[in-house]
Amino acid sequence: MSIIKGLPQITRLLYTELLQNTLITSLPSNKGITFSKKTQKNSASWYIQVVIGEQRKQYYLGKDNKDTQQLIEQFKHQIAEEKSAKENRAQLVKALRESGALVPDNSIQPY
Repeated sequence: MSIIKGLPQITRLLYTELLQNTLITSLPSNKGITFSKKTQKNSASWYIQVVIGEQRKQYYLGKDNKDTQQLIEQFKHQIAEEKSAKENRAQLVKALRESGALVPDNSIQPY
């Protein structure tokens, strides 16, 4: 008998929802993500800046135009959705912990 099968049905449903929510996530974190507009030689361009650990990387998004601004808005929307999904995962983990399931230790930081 697997561990998951030994849990009450509601706990199995919570675990399944948490797993699905985690797999859908496309951005690992919204921390350290910023957008910046730079102007050089009378031409403006947009960049996304990502901080991973101690390292800061900047990636070109495009010239300052409607398409690039729309892309930035999509990124910002995705970041906001991830924040909401992260809060949802925290609630699911709390419910799992309260129902007696084994859950990740908060003191362990991923990578």
